[in-house]
Amino acid sequence: MVRAVTVGRKQLLARLHENREKHEKQYLEAYAGYKERVTQEALKLAEEAKQLKPGDQLRQIHLCAPQNHRIDYDRAIDRMEWDTSDEVMLTEGDFNTYVRDEWDWANTFRHSHSTYTG
Repeated sequence: MVRAVTVGRKQLLARLHENREKHEKQYLEAYAGYKERVTQEALKLAEEAKQLKPGDQLRQIHLCAPQNHRIDYDRAIDRMEWDTSDEVMLTEGDFNTYVRDEWDWANTFRHSHSTYTG
């Protein structure tokens, strides 16, 4: 049976701020790596373009930029800042998202981060 848990609102806000800062740092690291990879690939592509002969096609670069999910943290923080209660009730899903930092997009983000940061 799934049951809700009651948590301190200030404690939850602190965790959300901490998780948002960690996410922002990881996003910026990943984006820097992404820019480096795009630059490297673009330079290779420029060299390949110089070698093209009539009828040749230049390959394409297929790199996905990391996504910044700061807005998701901001929304959760805004909700908690506007709540006047000292305690809030979280479902298991909310707890996993807000406290454990297990958002729906977390696996995709971790993959993107590891792809561009080594």
